[in-house]
This record gives sequence, C-alpha cells and structure tokens, in this order.
Amino acid sequence: MTGAPWTDESLPVRLVSRLTTELGLMNLPQAHRLVLGRLETAIVGQALLRGALPLLTGSGQAALPTTRPLIGSISSVARSFARSPETIRRHVHALVGKGYFAVEQDGVRLAPSAEAGERILAYLRRAHDHMLWLVEELDSWGLVTHRTAGKPRAASFELIVRTAMDLRLHGVESFRGPLGGWTSMALWNALSAVSVRHITIDRRLSGMFTRESTPDALRRPTSARVLSAMSGLPYATVWRLLAAHADGGTVARRDEGYVMLTGQLLTPEIEGRVRQFVRHVLDRVDRLVAAGVDPGAIPSLYLGGRPELVPIG
Repeated sequence: MTGAPWTDESLPVRLVSRLTTELGLMNLPQAHRLVLGRLETAIVGQALLRGALPLLTGSGQAALPTTRPLIGSISSVARSFARSPETIRRHVHALVGKGYFAVEQDGVRLAPSAEAGERILAYLRRAHDHMLWLVEELDSWGLVTHRTAGKPRAASFELIVRTAMDLRLHGVESFRGPLGGWTSMALWNALSAVSVRHITIDRRLSGMFTRESTPDALRRPTSARVLSAMSGLPYATVWRLLAAHADGGTVARRDEGYVMLTGQLLTPEIEGRVRQFVRHVLDRVDRLVAAGVDPGAIPSLYLGGRPELVPIG
C-alpha cells in the first residue's frame, strides 16, 4: 500500500468530520433497534457482538451460530471501556433479559432468541452498508489514497463489518471525556451533524470547507424536539443534556434551538480529538480498500441499497 501522509495543513478534517458525524447519526437508529431504545446498553451489546463477529460471519455473510459460543467476560468488556465491572454488568444483564446473551460461570455466551437473532443479523447488514457508504463518500472526494497492489481481491464481509464496528466504538470512546457520557456524546454528535447538514449535502459548499471550519453564520439551530425525533432519545433526556451542554459551553442556544459553534469545536481538547479520529478513519478506510473493497464497485456491494441520511424533522 502507498499513500500520501496527511499533514496538519492538508488534513481534510472538516469534510471527514462532517461525514463521520453523519455515520454516527446513522448508528443511532441501529442501536435503538438492537436494544429497543437503550443506547448505552446497545453500545455494550455492540462491543460483545464485535467479539463474536467471526462466529456471526464465518459463512461469508451474516448468520447465527448453531451453538452457544463463549465470547468474553464482563471484566474484559469493562477494561476495554475503562468502566467499572458493576456498570458493565448491569448492561450485560439487561442484554441477557432482551434475549441476546447468557451469563454463565465461564463468561458471556452468545445465546440469542429468535427475535434477538433477527435484530443481530439486521444490525450486521446495516453496519456493512454504512461502512461502504463512508468509503464511497470519501473516495468521491479523492480521499482514499491506498489501493490494492496486484490482482484485486474481495474484502470479506467480516472485515467490512468489523471496520464499521471498530470506528463506531472508537468514536464513542474518543469523545467521551470532554462531552460527558455515551448518551451525551451521541446527542452532541447528532447536533453537530444537523447544524451543517445543508453543507454536507451541497458539494459546492462542502468543498469550500474541507479544512476550514464552517462560519457560524452558516450553522443552523435545531430544536430539542427535532433532535429527540432524529435520535430516538426521550425528549426530556434531550432537553436535559442540551441544557447541560449549553451550560458547559459545548453548544449554544440560538433562535429557540441549539447549535454547534466554531469556538465550541475548536477548543484544544476537542479539536485534538477530532483530528486524531479523522486520521484514524482515513487510515482504516485505506486499509479496507487495500484489502479488496473497490470503491467503484460499491453500488453493487450494498446489501440493502445505498443508505440515506437520517431525515431531519
């Protein structure tokens, strides 16, 4: 693989961050479908499913195993998230109650009910398509710099889904510190996407702000009710978290709504984390393409058609 390294000056940080916030927003409905609205429990569920991925994709597509395989321990998941075992245990037992897993003396086993199994398979297929959407988008901007050397080969279903899950979980943890817990971070991400959605979907405008931040005058406020409808989070939770973000200076109130302003994105801590995450995304996408995902063939690789952005309102 060969590719030009990104310097701080050349890194298309704003363009990539707009696309990845949209990818994070796409994941919210998936998380809600997976565990019926329990976002933080769904994140733990995604981490466990990532551990079980070879068992769920061994046939080259999404398929449930015929046994109850051991996939890990509560303590290992807690360490991966730097959370207390007690916190993770609560989420795991909620997942057991939803029919996904069983906790036995030797650890957590994948043991889905028929209904939970269908949700798992649907989740994996959507994760596959969402990852391909990101590759296709980045390639359309000339941001995929690596290519497979020699004869092209097809990247595995498992690798595509694993990359999608890795990026989701990496994003969750990348911004948890300055933005509060997982739900707070997810809401902040949603507002970040919605504030500049009109730029994301406009190639001319998006091309104007590949590295420079969007001027505040172009950012659009969104109401708590709209964000609640988009995210699937209860209105009371959205209102409370937005108020906390506003009080903490990570979002602003404007015109009876909320908006993400440039100064709130460009704090040293948040900006540093955004740049690190953008570099990580570009690297993982390049690796995926080098492993055999041909960006030009992606329209034929979607399992459920090209994903659409989460509608506003």
